Amino acid sequence: MGLTLGRVPSYLVETYLARGAAGERAAREWRARSVAERLTREGTRVRFEGSIHVPEDEICFFTFEVPTARDAALVAQSAGLDPLRVVETAPFPAEDGPETDLERGAPAIRFEQSSSDRGVSRKGDT
Repeated sequence: MGLTLGRVPSYLVETYLARGAAGERAAREWRARSVAERLTREGTRVRFEGSIHVPEDEICFFTFEVPTARDAALVAQSAGLDPLRVVETAPFPAEDGPETDLERGAPAIRFEQSSSDRGVSRKGDT
């Protein structure tokens, strides 16, 4: 019997990137790719898929193929992306495979910042 590998979900990381700072996008992509490669070498399967900058809204999205939303958040933080939220993307066309955070109805990870610390938590965590 052959080995069957399940689909690894993709996560969208939302970040702020000012309208006039489009040049910063390349540096952020380089950091994201570097962290993804390092974590993969260390045993956590991560693939940086790309980014989309929406200058009008001053938002830049980064996508990662990674096992969990928490892993995506940690990659983003390690790359200095200063994530605002992390959400799983829906595959198209639909693929068969193991249940993912999105299919389980898990909420997005939202980043709450205070003057004393930064933390990663799922919406609704206390």
